[in-house]
Amino acid sequence: MISQLAPQPLTRWIRPERVVDGLAGSNVEGVLRALAEVLAADLGDTPPLEIFARLLERERLGSTGGGRGFAMPHCRLASVAQVHVFVARSADEVDFAALDRVPVRVFFAIATPAGPAGLHLQVLAAIARWLKDEERSRRLLAAFDRETMVALLSEVV
Repeated sequence: MISQLAPQPLTRWIRPERVVDGLAGSNVEGVLRALAEVLAADLGDTPPLEIFARLLERERLGSTGGGRGFAMPHCRLASVAQVHVFVARSADEVDFAALDRVPVRVFFAIATPAGPAGLHLQVLAAIARWLKDEERSRRLLAAFDRETMVALLSEVV
């Protein structure tokens, strides 16, 4: 069973340098490749191609596009020792086969350690709770710049 986390800001996992504005990619594979590059630079030992393969493998199980312009591509990796979350906003809307068919602009890219899924599910749940606030979600989509995005992500879930 997954324990409830006390309300905390997403910045416990998302440091300012893990917020990207202007992500490249005009389709699912292009965005996943760009996210894999960003994650690989942060992880150090994991090649971007391996991350891309894992993200794509998960995406093929079903879209991680949760709706309202957001997606949470995610994977678990043996080479990862702790949670890594990037928030990336695309310059363009991307058809990510989201549940509501709304094109995606903001991606929460998540890499967690392999092993028990509890931590992975806690991270996904915390981000989903954060995004559930429609006003906050709209503000993130409309954020003028990276600094505004970072400030919004500091708000408590």
